[in-house]
Amino acid sequence: MISRIKGKIRERRETCVLLDVGDITYEVLIPPAVMVCLPDNATECIEFITYHYY
Repeated sequence: MISRIKGKIRERRETCVLLDVGDITYEVLIPPAVMVCLPDNATECIEFITYHYY
């Protein structure tokens, strides 16, 4: 399980962001309440604390 992920935002979409982590790009699903808090600067490094909910 991934507990944290840190990288640069490559692209913002409606319900997710594409996050560059080294040579790999992850699609991270983001709830709307968190999406509005994300910085508009796409070159900024950001860290997400993840939670796996079954």
